[in-house]
Amino acid sequence: MPSRVQATLFKTPPTPEQGRAFEALVRPPEKGKVIGDVVWLVHPDGVSASALRASDWTSAFGKFVGVARNWNTLSKIHAAAQELARAG
Repeated sequence: MPSRVQATLFKTPPTPEQGRAFEALVRPPEKGKVIGDVVWLVHPDGVSASALRASDWTSAFGKFVGVARNWNTLSKIHAAAQELARAG
């Protein structure tokens, strides 16, 4: 399931209103929550089966800068950052 959890990190945090607008667009079986500058999504049927479209993102957030990664990738980035920190 880690490949089906996705985080989109924004350069500038969305407003609470934008977050609520986006969360209202997420339909079961998917789940979504905006926390700070991250949109967390769970795609039980995979990202390619998602009902969310690019137009949903822009209707909720307008023009934004962000990057999306799945949980597997985030875990690898975290492990690499810890290794770099240990190496000094």
